[in-house]
Amino acid sequence: MDPGAWTHQASIHGIVANGEQSCITVHSIQFAETDNELKTKMFCMTNSKERTF
Repeated sequence: MDPGAWTHQASIHGIVANGEQSCITVHSIQFAETDNELKTKMFCMTNSKERTF
């Protein structure tokens, strides 16, 4: 693996029904050489919007 390359591990945390909008909350842990981040992404499949928080 090249230095600085990222490894992504994601798992489905839950599915939420919001009106006609179906959202999947995915917990994605990104491992870097000197940095560890925990990101939670919510994908809304209806309008293809992606929110990272």
